[in-house]
Amino acid sequence: MEEDNDEGYVTYVEGEEDEAEEDEQEQEEHSNYSREDTVEAVRDYYKFLTSMFMDPSRIEEPPEGGWPEITPTTIQALGKTEEVYALLRELPYIKQDTNHEVHGSPGCVWANWNSLANAINKGFPAEDVRFTTETKFIHESNPGEVPPHVIGLADNTPEDPKFLLDTIEGNIYWLHCPDTICRDDDLVCEMVIIDEEDYPEIERDWRTSSMVWKISDFFEVLKDQLRRLNYIPFDEYRICDTEVEDPRLIACIQPVFYEHGWPDMERYRKKECLEAVKREIGAWYERKRQLKESSSTKKRTVSDHSLTR
Repeated sequence: MEEDNDEGYVTYVEGEEDEAEEDEQEQEEHSNYSREDTVEAVRDYYKFLTSMFMDPSRIEEPPEGGWPEITPTTIQALGKTEEVYALLRELPYIKQDTNHEVHGSPGCVWANWNSLANAINKGFPAEDVRFTTETKFIHESNPGEVPPHVIGLADNTPEDPKFLLDTIEGNIYWLHCPDTICRDDDLVCEMVIIDEEDYPEIERDWRTSSMVWKISDFFEVLKDQLRRLNYIPFDEYRICDTEVEDPRLIACIQPVFYEHGWPDMERYRKKECLEAVKREIGAWYERKRQLKESSSTKKRTVSDHSLTR
């Protein structure tokens, strides 16, 4: 059984039939979780993104003492634990653009919990925030599937990825992981194998539908996909998965990165590379448009010729 303590965090109430606290203690004994290491892993990943394509000014660092918008009241509204509260206050975040989505991974807007907390504090429903950050890819009718010590890292549409960070285990769950990863025989880090019997029945579906890594390993996997250009930036905002884009377009863009020194960071020329990518994408779409026009003209000519016969 759960209840809120005086500070607003979710805690567990001891009871004869309630083994939640005992289970949690057992999990913590085998935990790989460290708040300090988690913050550093996120910060390092964001730094990697800025070295490849993103404007460094997009990364917002917390002030001393943590993000003030993230309060115990905010966390109470979300139904999360004190550790989630402490973690979210210390994380850096990606600042979104008014005209473009800024991706932290292919097609994915990463949750800026400082901005989300600000919205909640101004009256935006916390359940709607949970809906976009964790439950759209699970079961919309049962948000209780995601326990209080787990927090979502993505804030996006139903079709986009969901990353759930477990602050007891120290793992990140990638729900419905794409084929780019599932079929990759050269993953840089091994996955964590979980046993569904270790979890309450209500959590088993989403946990077993995920690919799971230790937190630091998860970010290394993402970086490795970018290094190998399985994930590829189209500009300073967007990252695309090569498995879902037109392979002819990808074949035009990938060489541009290599020509500009990627992935050797001492040789890589970010600004020139992104400018060249923009030109290549523009030229590719122009060729595509011309081919379409040419095809349409030929069809009309054949049709007109048939009518005059």
